[in-house]
Amino acid sequence: MPSRRQVLAAGSLTLSILAGCTDDGTQTPSERQHDSTETRPRTTTRPTVTETGPTETDAGEADDEPASWGPSWSLAPDIGALEALVRHDGVLYGLFNDTESGSTVARIDPANERLAWQRELDGVAAEPFLTRENTSEQSDVTVVDGTVYAVTRARADYEWTALHALDAETGSHSWSVQRERKMALVGVTDGTVVAAGEEFFENDSLHSAPEEPLRTVCYGLDSETGSVRWTRDFTGVDAATAHAGGVAVGNTDGVTRLDAAGGRQWTVSMPAPLEIVTFGDAVVLRTETIDSYRLRAFDADRTERWSRDHDVDNLLVGDGQLYGLGHETVALDTDGTVAWQVDVRSLQTLVGPNGETLYARSGRPSLGQVDAYALPSGDRRFRYDSPAGYVRPIAATDGTVVLEAYAPDPRGFMTLYAVDATSGEQLGVYWTDDSIHTAVSLGDSGYVGIGDRLLAFDSPA
Repeated sequence: MPSRRQVLAAGSLTLSILAGCTDDGTQTPSERQHDSTETRPRTTTRPTVTETGPTETDAGEADDEPASWGPSWSLAPDIGALEALVRHDGVLYGLFNDTESGSTVARIDPANERLAWQRELDGVAAEPFLTRENTSEQSDVTVVDGTVYAVTRARADYEWTALHALDAETGSHSWSVQRERKMALVGVTDGTVVAAGEEFFENDSLHSAPEEPLRTVCYGLDSETGSVRWTRDFTGVDAATAHAGGVAVGNTDGVTRLDAAGGRQWTVSMPAPLEIVTFGDAVVLRTETIDSYRLRAFDADRTERWSRDHDVDNLLVGDGQLYGLGHETVALDTDGTVAWQVDVRSLQTLVGPNGETLYARSGRPSLGQVDAYALPSGDRRFRYDSPAGYVRPIAATDGTVVLEAYAPDPRGFMTLYAVDATSGEQLGVYWTDDSIHTAVSLGDSGYVGIGDRLLAFDSPA
């Protein structure tokens, strides 16, 4: 069966197609639809479409019988479903989750095709409640400064959630912080681990959403011991990020910057930020306007560096450019100027190795396409037209991009396509009946968590 993320993606697509307008006839930003070929007047630099590879209509067209493709090696350690992967310093770290026995963090050594260590944690894997910077996966495992962080929760709902810290080299347990609320890692700054804890909301048949914004506590934790250095209370927190020397928290009052010691430096009133990212030495916030979204960049001293309106649903920080993805695709430089822009819907993006290509799920009406944009120019290298109605990029090497597709087939419920990273030509296909949970690239291989296995895929010969 499809994974949770696939169900959510399919559900959001269905809603976007079915959603018309609000009761008063006006459309909200999330409900609006633009034609992918619409050109709106803007004074911007527009990228070109290259003619060296397949065109929109022939890229990705497969032969009657596509070439079979399979993993070069795999691991099945029998410790639960592999739900999250992250690469760091040439190795992989994975979070395995078993709803009965609990969760396990493991260090994976690809060179020797083995687990270097594994550490069981109390509870089962928990999803972060905050918008996580620079990831669409909402990853449950993070590595910062030689420490692996993971979040777990009690098997029963509304009991507790815990943030754990492990030594990345040895797997030894450094500390855990447990609270009777949802917990999430915000980031690490100046030796302080910043976490957020939102009070539980027990929804029932009468109340599917809280009547008032929920209370959230921001914790400043000692990175060595996990002891609490400071706490700050907020309500209605949806986004936060830790960056050099400070923390930015977005809530119903606007955005507040704290220093690494938890001191409140300033607050700017605005509609509740939906997303906050660190871009260069500034923080960029995405807020909702009447008919679009506004991006605002602030320096550490509260100076507003720039502000722009763009119809984008999420942000992705690249190497020197900020990408806005949604009803349009736009790249911004650090001063807020538009580097390039196309009126094509994009979502579920991935930046390839060395930051040379942006891959994005795109197109209409089924979103069964993936565009590849050369960076930093934004010229489109190719558009891959999937045989499936749902497809997204999940991993990329220098030569190959791996696409995940929901394409029911007698040979498997889920599909992985290997596509040439330069031309968009389909090189191979792998079918599976298991859920595809997570993926990451490292070197010349793509690593995919399928069911309870780690599968390593090399570029097809």
